[in-house]
Amino acid sequence: MNERTVIFASPKDGKLPKTLLRLYTELQNRGVPVYSVDCRNADILDDGRIEGKFAKSDNRQTIAIDPARTACVVSNGIATTRSSRDFVSDLEDMGVHIVNSLEGIDNARNKEIYDRICKKKGIPTPKTKLVNSPSDLESVLPNFNFPVVCKTCTGSFGVGVFKADKPNMVKPIFQTLWKMTPSLRETGILIQEYVPNGGDVRTIVVGGNIVGSMLRKAKEGDFRNNYSQGGTVEEYNLSEKEKNVVLQAARESGCEICGVDHIVGPDGNPYVIEVNSCPGTDGFLQIHPDAIEKMADFVLDMCGQSTRTSVIGTQETIDIEEVGQMDAQLDLNGRDNSVLHAEEVDVNDDYVSFKTNGKTVRLPIADFKTYDVNGERHKVPVVELSVKLGRTTIPHVHFELMSRKSCHCPVLLSNACLSGGKFVIDPAKKNITSLNESVEETGVPDAEEKVFLSELSDEALVALFSLSTKKKDKFGTPEATEELEWHGYAKDGKITDEGWAYLLQDDIAERLVKLKNGN
Repeated sequence: MNERTVIFASPKDGKLPKTLLRLYTELQNRGVPVYSVDCRNADILDDGRIEGKFAKSDNRQTIAIDPARTACVVSNGIATTRSSRDFVSDLEDMGVHIVNSLEGIDNARNKEIYDRICKKKGIPTPKTKLVNSPSDLESVLPNFNFPVVCKTCTGSFGVGVFKADKPNMVKPIFQTLWKMTPSLRETGILIQEYVPNGGDVRTIVVGGNIVGSMLRKAKEGDFRNNYSQGGTVEEYNLSEKEKNVVLQAARESGCEICGVDHIVGPDGNPYVIEVNSCPGTDGFLQIHPDAIEKMADFVLDMCGQSTRTSVIGTQETIDIEEVGQMDAQLDLNGRDNSVLHAEEVDVNDDYVSFKTNGKTVRLPIADFKTYDVNGERHKVPVVELSVKLGRTTIPHVHFELMSRKSCHCPVLLSNACLSGGKFVIDPAKKNITSLNESVEETGVPDAEEKVFLSELSDEALVALFSLSTKKKDKFGTPEATEELEWHGYAKDGKITDEGWAYLLQDDIAERLVKLKNGN
């Protein structure tokens, strides 16, 4: 079975919300085998086949899938059903790619959970507080400027959202909500400071890329900007600041397909209101008619990119966008950025050109990384590229452009970009992934070549520090020298630029202090 297959996990009778129904139809029109299954009572059989009730069918059916060629699109309605969640988790264990993950849906579905994520990650949002009982209002309200917005934690389409212009209006709203929906006494109600705005902006993000944005304006007499509540829509162009905030908001939600809603306050800064794991597209398609097509492209690309944890070695061959296939050393030492070997680096305005892997490449500069080495400041350009490791594509990897001539591999891949791909490094192995096949734990180190851990041993670290202070008499044993040269941190008895960059990391400095103190 070589064809790609897409399953839609539905909470009831295979029925789907509008956006997912449009996606289902788009895939079907492309000739892709698509199935919408009621996952409350679907079963995965011993041979990997799925048995259950599918849309457009009155009886239970059985279908066969190849997990390595299948993606599952999850309706956010399954979040409250244990059996549905278990079914999706079982598919994930089989190797099926899940769009969106259960964690992502949970984060986006509950506004209070997502507000906590935003606070932790520094994403700007209006001031927000969860209130669980009427008695809490007396202590909470004095901390807010009015007007405020009161909303349930899990509402959508503008339902369960109220505006209070004065403090004495809040308690009646809470009492009404609690009376109509007693369960809100357990989940709580959110108070959010109202930020004056000229409408809110809905941006759809797919696979870390912005599909487009629209400005939604409330109808006369209403403060809710939702299109479903009669609001109007028009095209909107994001500023660079807005793009950065929107992409971070989508990324931290854990959703691969989502709608990010934000407003621009009187101070000109963007404030994220919420993230939707299954955004409505009625108004959006009027402005960006290709949105569903882009969602379909992404889902098909994800077929075969398992969300399971994959075991990788300390060294793997990767495929870098614009650059091609190169050997990469996998790093676990807390670097923010990866490093790509580059020669003839030339910075010109907002672009950098360089040579690597036999190619001349010109890319926009994403950032700069500054190092202080022996009293001199080195400013290193950073570019953003996608990386394919095994059958998984890792988007938005930040690479510092530095010479790695003396290093074991031309690429150092940071742990920061690996964490999102659910990778686990086996320090005893290397080259156990394939760019064309599923992960197979068949590779082993060559008998004549020693493979070191990605983290330096204490002996090698002390030797590297000794090199930096030019105390060559304390350089260390031949084993420490071999380890440093394997990593590319030293060559011919001298510390390399990579070695300096390694030593200048905060956690490495702390480790050296502990070693000095005998800890």
